[in-house]
Amino acid sequence: MKTWGCFLLVMLAVVPGGFAQDLPTCAVMTFEATGGVSADDARVLSDRFEVEFGRLGQYALFPRANIGKVIDLQKYNLTCAGSECAMELGQLLTVQYTVFGSIGKVGSVYTVNASMVDVGTGKVEKQCSYDHRGEVEDLLQWGMASAA
Repeated sequence: MKTWGCFLLVMLAVVPGGFAQDLPTCAVMTFEATGGVSADDARVLSDRFEVEFGRLGQYALFPRANIGKVIDLQKYNLTCAGSECAMELGQLLTVQYTVFGSIGKVGSVYTVNASMVDVGTGKVEKQCSYDHRGEVEDLLQWGMASAA
């Protein structure tokens, strides 16, 4: 069984037209930190959102490490808080969709707002808001999966 699993992984990596290539492409930007959330926390929470979003299996994600390289070359900021910025970055990255958003805190409630933009049209295709009362650690462990 182990041999077949390795064989299938190798074939998917080598054969053009693998499953992931049939999925629409998407890049998840670093969410903007607002309302007392630190930039470091926003980065970590954005990373978790990307992982959970990727687990849904509906999009081929542009590798986050590569986003940073492209952004650095073009002198762009990886944090993107508006659909126009997300569309521009998506065109730069040659993906079909970008996800951008913000993570904020009001009192003891954290809020995550995310939007998905069709890079070709600039239209916001999907939006979600997720509120979490409690510690930022709980938001990381359970909330970002719900937001995705």
